[in-house]
Amino acid sequence: KLANAAEEDMELNRQSKPATSKLKMLEFFAGVAEKRSYHAHLFDKGVLMLLAAWLKPLPDGSLPHAMIRSTIFTILLEKMPIDLDDETRKKQLAWSGLGMLVRYYLEHKEETQENKLLAKRLIEKWSRVIF
Repeated sequence: KLANAAEEDMELNRQSKPATSKLKMLEFFAGVAEKRSYHAHLFDKGVLMLLAAWLKPLPDGSLPHAMIRSTIFTILLEKMPIDLDDETRKKQLAWSGLGMLVRYYLEHKEETQENKLLAKRLIEKWSRVIF
């Protein structure tokens, strides 16, 4: 469902319609992410790739809704942190492209200051382990 929402939003945007599928699923995903017992399964099933798809700018260059971005950043910081001591998780983060997207939002002129702060915290957290 979550992957389909990202694809639906891309298609809706191509049709010049409001991309609202991810926004409708956001509360559901946030609820799932809070359940620690699901984390290992989510990571094993590629949740980082999914989150990258949710954060990716839409075909017309517009950004996903600010609430989507802030919720994902908060989830990664507080609800579902990535254990970078685990080599598999470290590789998953690298392959997902999520770090580059978070950096993109940190530097994007239209990103909110609140989200820039969350993005900065994520990058600092992830960089500390890598360096």
